[in-house]
Amino acid sequence: MNYFKTIVLNSWALLKGLKITLWHMFSPAITVQYPYEKLTLSDRYRGALAFHPDICISCEMCVRACPSNCISLEAKRNEETKKKDLAWYRIDFGKCNYCRLCEEICPTKPKSVHHTKEYELSFSHRGEFMQEWKTSVPQPAASEAGQIWGPSSRAARNSDPTPPPTPRRRALPRWPDMIAKIVFGFLAVLVLVPAGLAVTVKNIFHCALWLVLSLTGVAGLFALLGADFLFVAQILVYTGGITVLLLFVVLLSGNPKDWIVKQVNGQWVWGLALSAIFVGLLSTLFKQIPEPIELTVAAPTSAPLGLMLVRDMLLPFEAVSLVLLAALVGAIHFSKRNS
Repeated sequence: MNYFKTIVLNSWALLKGLKITLWHMFSPAITVQYPYEKLTLSDRYRGALAFHPDICISCEMCVRACPSNCISLEAKRNEETKKKDLAWYRIDFGKCNYCRLCEEICPTKPKSVHHTKEYELSFSHRGEFMQEWKTSVPQPAASEAGQIWGPSSRAARNSDPTPPPTPRRRALPRWPDMIAKIVFGFLAVLVLVPAGLAVTVKNIFHCALWLVLSLTGVAGLFALLGADFLFVAQILVYTGGITVLLLFVVLLSGNPKDWIVKQVNGQWVWGLALSAIFVGLLSTLFKQIPEPIELTVAAPTSAPLGLMLVRDMLLPFEAVSLVLLAALVGAIHFSKRNS
């Protein structure tokens, strides 16, 4: 009786612990597939600043109220109207802390500077943090989200003979490209150095270990190029399967004293000459490339390869499987006959 009571109590404790998990399991999903779907923001949300040059009266109150000095403007006095005419208005989004003081202190109605619900602010370098509006150039409707600055504003900044103010610090280098080059160099060393050691060291067991590192570096190159299928195949088939098979063959066959053998034979001169010719041909081909190839965003290759194997290449795929099956049957036959 105590046995069944323990089972019931433990089951109830398990269900009690999973109550929240089970509740959310049967509740409707609330995940938003960003950027295809977006949540509705609050009315008081403070997004990026927008500016209306046609409403601004150049009072400079927003400039004085800004605690981070991210707003600057230039205005010239008009002798006919006795008022200030705005020349340009700049906001440094790298300094803005979204305090809303500039919007609250602005005396115009509607506000000439105000926060929007725009939050997708992506810049490629620091110079783009400085956004500029001019009264001499038609500006987009900045009151709507996503139209804080538009092509007209960017074109005006580019066509202006007066260059925009340069940031105090120099623009950072393109870190993704630099990181990719560093990773490629590391993987190249990981492939070449172990490959050279695999054919020069005398201990055959150490050769197999160096071969593991070299094949792992090749898998890393596949991953760097976006070939996910080749990366997984390299890890599973070569780095995992074939290398483990070699290690088993080395460990289970022969005497450990026989592992130390001479790795360089009398044909190394011809091999070195052919390698030099091959490297020369590759260098000649690379020099004939007119310009650097533009790399695109890597896309998954597993799904297209799978569809190709079961559709267009189904017959060759099955033929290869029959050849492998025949080779396996033949290996079993010869091994039984020798035994």
